Amino acid sequence: METTPTVNTPSPANSGDLQAQIDSLRSLINTILVLVIVVSGTLNIYFWRQFRSSKTDLNNIVQQASVVVKEYDTKNGPAVDEFLKRITEYGRTHPDFEPIMKKYQLNQVKPAAAPAKK
Repeated sequence: METTPTVNTPSPANSGDLQAQIDSLRSLINTILVLVIVVSGTLNIYFWRQFRSSKTDLNNIVQQASVVVKEYDTKNGPAVDEFLKRITEYGRTHPDFEPIMKKYQLNQVKPAAAPAKK
């Protein structure tokens, strides 16, 4: 005796129940879309505030850095260039100093050109 398997198929749902499910799904999708808009708006406001804050910080840092760069160009820069020039000349005349010149690549150092005056 051979038995054939039976497949239980669900009975077709009535159209009222199906319409209720579709309406519920439509309502859920609309709610999710509103939430996505609110979250993206909130993120845009946050990023805009971060941008403004970063821009203000950058302007302050640029002002401070320009003072340091100006001081280096007028005071420390020429002194460093003169030191490098003298140490390079010393290295050329004293062969014992050659390993140090190679280690710190002082043979390749050329004094920086004077910055253009505005």
